[in-house]
Amino acid sequence: MAGRRPKPTAVKKAQGTYRPDRAIGNEPTATTGTTAPKFLDKIAKAEWLRVMRAAKQLGTITKLDRGILTVYCQEWSVFVRASKVCDEEGLIIVKDNGDLVRHPAFDVADKAAGRLRLAAQELGFTPSARSKVHGDQKPKQTDFEKFQSQGGIKAAK
Repeated sequence: MAGRRPKPTAVKKAQGTYRPDRAIGNEPTATTGTTAPKFLDKIAKAEWLRVMRAAKQLGTITKLDRGILTVYCQEWSVFVRASKVCDEEGLIIVKDNGDLVRHPAFDVADKAAGRLRLAAQELGFTPSARSKVHGDQKPKQTDFEKFQSQGGIKAAK
């Protein structure tokens, strides 16, 4: 399909460009039940939790996003681990014949950064994507919480 990628309804509403006459009726909505896959390492799981806390406020993450979010977190882990190797061993290594070459971990980090950026763009995590979304930074109050804040049962009598 050529052209721009469609924006989720939550993003359109946050940007103020939502039009009910153009809305998709059965679009998946944001959910909080998306859990990290068990096979993610410690670094990837920590990134998953960090991202989910921030992304849930915008209301654009669904269970369908689990795959691309997994890729994002795995690439973050690869990037961090390769960067640590470069920090510890240096960006340049000396081969057996005396030639100076770029550390292979640098190439690993560089490729991971590219894949990380692509996944981030898909998820709307890049600065340019965030600048277009003006989501509600406060969690929405449930009907029960509204009822409680207005005095609960005592006020209803």
